[in-house]
Amino acid sequence: MSTRFLLLLGMFVLLVLPVLSGAAEPVDQSTISPGDTLRITVLGEPEHSKDVVVGDDGRISLPLAKDIEVAGLTTSAAAEAIANSLGKYLKNPNVTVEVTQKARKLVTVTGQVRTPGVYPIELETTLMEVIGLAGGFTEMADTANVTVTRRESLEPISCNLQSFLIGTDETANVRLQDGDVILVPEKSPTLGIVFVYGAVNQPGQPIQLREGMRISQAISAAGGILPAQAELTRATLKRQGEPEPIPIDLAKALAGDLSADLVLNSGDTITVPTIEQTGTYTIYGAVANSGEFPLKSNMTISKVVALAGTTGNANMSDLRITRSSEGGTLQAIKVDLKKISAGKAEDVAIQPGDTIYVTERAERRDLTRWLALGLTLIGILIRN
Repeated sequence: MSTRFLLLLGMFVLLVLPVLSGAAEPVDQSTISPGDTLRITVLGEPEHSKDVVVGDDGRISLPLAKDIEVAGLTTSAAAEAIANSLGKYLKNPNVTVEVTQKARKLVTVTGQVRTPGVYPIELETTLMEVIGLAGGFTEMADTANVTVTRRESLEPISCNLQSFLIGTDETANVRLQDGDVILVPEKSPTLGIVFVYGAVNQPGQPIQLREGMRISQAISAAGGILPAQAELTRATLKRQGEPEPIPIDLAKALAGDLSADLVLNSGDTITVPTIEQTGTYTIYGAVANSGEFPLKSNMTISKVVALAGTTGNANMSDLRITRSSEGGTLQAIKVDLKKISAGKAEDVAIQPGDTIYVTERAERRDLTRWLALGLTLIGILIRN
């Protein structure tokens, strides 16, 4: 026979025959969980083959082997663990394990959903998916105050699904666990309406005022702030019958500071002003993001450098601002950002049209020159 024929015959034996004989059938690698029903077969030992249910502690027991931990194992790994335990009493036991029924994981949905009840869940089922199984929210559902209570904890998890639905808080849509109890509460009675204007996603929409509603909740109901546009330090609260608006520290209110997150009255109007743009500035040099950027009110050299980000070789003691002065002449301003950060120098306000250059440290520039020279010499030597 030729070598080519023998090679082809070998490939046939290796690739085709296992398929025909069933050797390529996939092995059951299901992961075992508490509550699963297992069919354990010990070849040639029918008295030791049986169906068992995995206990809450993740263990099973057989006539000759007690407390074998199988939860979290694949079926093949569990078969090996059982064989090891039976090996103390049987000679070379051949064990197979099959999951005949997976444990049902159940959660309870109560409150303001269309079909309250008990629902089965899978491993990655989320809160909103189960709300959907329960028919969705009723008109009276308080979607901002949904809670999930777990078996091992009496403290419920607060889930603001209103924020999730408008896209401002993905974390509110939690993954559920077996035994969770979900409560969708009823809205408190309407006491009137409030308004939010300015740099929010849904300005000017009437918001139903509920008992105890605070500024942060009204902002959430208005779709949340626009981070790139909102001036949080100049927000105001205008109340009916009061001549002057009340200044609000919106950053503190949104962070949960109750001294700033005031309880609202019917007719209140919250205004979130937009950051004023007064022109543009340009920054380049040893920064991560160079180019022309919008200049907003109260911007200083330390703020614009922080926004641009610096590279590892930035010389923070030697920044240059080029500014057009009256008459069209250029003015060069040297800035030591290290002294500003240490409180030893005043932060410089940026003006429209300013150009900021962040210099590199001298040793890095020299190193770059030497590297370039070395590469040039190597190129010359290679060509010769």
